[in-house]
Amino acid sequence: MPVKRLFSSLSEEDISTILPTFGKRAFSASEENTDTPSTPVLQDSWLSIDSDDSGLGLDDVFVDDNCVNIPPTKRQKTVCDANSVLAGDTNLIADGSSCYTLPTVPGKHKDLKSISPETLTDVLCGRYSDVISSFRVIDCRYPYEYDGGHIKSAENRYLHSMIEDLLHQTSVQVLIFHCEFSQERGPAMLRHLRSKDRQMNTENYPALNYPEVYLLDSGYKSFFETSSKLCDPIDYRPMLHSDFSADLHHFRRVADVRHFRSKSKSWSSGDRTSRLSKKVIF
Repeated sequence: MPVKRLFSSLSEEDISTILPTFGKRAFSASEENTDTPSTPVLQDSWLSIDSDDSGLGLDDVFVDDNCVNIPPTKRQKTVCDANSVLAGDTNLIADGSSCYTLPTVPGKHKDLKSISPETLTDVLCGRYSDVISSFRVIDCRYPYEYDGGHIKSAENRYLHSMIEDLLHQTSVQVLIFHCEFSQERGPAMLRHLRSKDRQMNTENYPALNYPEVYLLDSGYKSFFETSSKLCDPIDYRPMLHSDFSADLHHFRRVADVRHFRSKSKSWSSGDRTSRLSKKVIF
């Protein structure tokens, strides 16, 4: 990936307000570039992480408030520049700080990054421990499905409020979402997290609490078929299981009611997405 030309159109000041800095000096004006000697060039330290950094070093992102204090017109230009960078290289994670760690597969949801069950198996077995410092698997199925068999270490979060709680917890490097087939609930919850994450970090765009998030392609069903030994218990309970129709009705009603209340609270408080936030990259 030609990362050294990635930010060639930006000034050093803009870069400092757009992206976090890794290592001692992520950006500098290259004296070796004779064509454009004053152009900021991304150095190799872009992909280096100090040994004491946690995950992607997100604790150090935008700690100086520079991005908050810049004038609105320049802020809009900064957001536009950041969007151009993120849209220009789809292999960058959502805050533009590095490339995606895991190999992805073409999924049904083009706006999301999907990984195969085999890749998740490798993650669980520690085969990516040299590049992934921490991860969490988010199971968005209903509790009776989860209790009937789930991926080891997976967390059951089926309500929007449960997803939002992640934003108030210690961030990890990678989140992996799924539901039974990863067709509706998993993708919806992933998008909800990203939307709330963007809102929380509006003044620090494109910084995020969780910039590297994946969807498990084909969901728990597919994972169980390939790696059942990594499930606990070793079983698979479909959402439409005939013995749990009452549970399905109950949890659907709970999820719908709580989501409606959350929406109503936002409307009554006059919460509106700003024009600026509408322009950001997912």
